[in-house]
Amino acid sequence: SVTGDGIAFELAPWTAQRPMRHAWVNLAAPRAVMAGLAAGAPATALPRKVFVSRQDTRMLSNAGEIEAILKPMGFETVFPETLSAADQIRLIRGADEIVAIHTAGLAPLLYCDPDHRPRRLIELLPCGHMTDVYRAMAAEVGCDWIGVRGRIKPEYVRQAYQLDQPFKAHSLDNFEIDPVSLTRAVELADAL
Repeated sequence: SVTGDGIAFELAPWTAQRPMRHAWVNLAAPRAVMAGLAAGAPATALPRKVFVSRQDTRMLSNAGEIEAILKPMGFETVFPETLSAADQIRLIRGADEIVAIHTAGLAPLLYCDPDHRPRRLIELLPCGHMTDVYRAMAAEVGCDWIGVRGRIKPEYVRQAYQLDQPFKAHSLDNFEIDPVSLTRAVELADAL
C-alpha cells in the first residue's frame, strides 16, 4: 500500500494538465521525494545507453534484430518491470540515451531536470497506438525526441481508414520495427 500527501484535481480533457505538470514536479516537495527515492536505492548498476523493452504486451516481434542493431552502439536492454520504482527513476534520470518501446516505464522522464536527463529519446510506437505523451514530456525536460512507428499489419488497414472511429483496437499488440527506420532515427539523432 502507498500512503502520503497528495492532491486531487479534475481536468477535461486530461491532456489539459500537460503544460503545467512539469512546473508542478519542479516544486520543492515533489523534487525532494524523487531525489530521496533515487538516492535511497541500493547501488544497482544501470546502463547509460538503454534500450527499454517490454515482456508482457506491446513487445517487439523482431526484438532480437533490433537488439543486434543497438548493442554495437552501446545500448543495453532493460525491462522496467523487473526494476524497483527507485531503480526505474534512476535508470531514466541517469541515462544519456534511450531507445524505448512506448511504455509506462518512461514516466520518470517527467521528473528529470537539466542536470539529470537523457540527451535523447527514440520512442518505438506500434501503429495501433497513437500518442504523443512522451514526445511532449521530452520537450518539457529538454530532451530530443524521435518517434519510429511500427509496421502496419495487413489486417489493420481497413480499420485504420474508418476515420469516424478511433484506431485503438491494437494498442497492446506485439509489433515489428523496420531496422532501416530505426537506424535512420539513430543517425538523425546523432546529427541533432
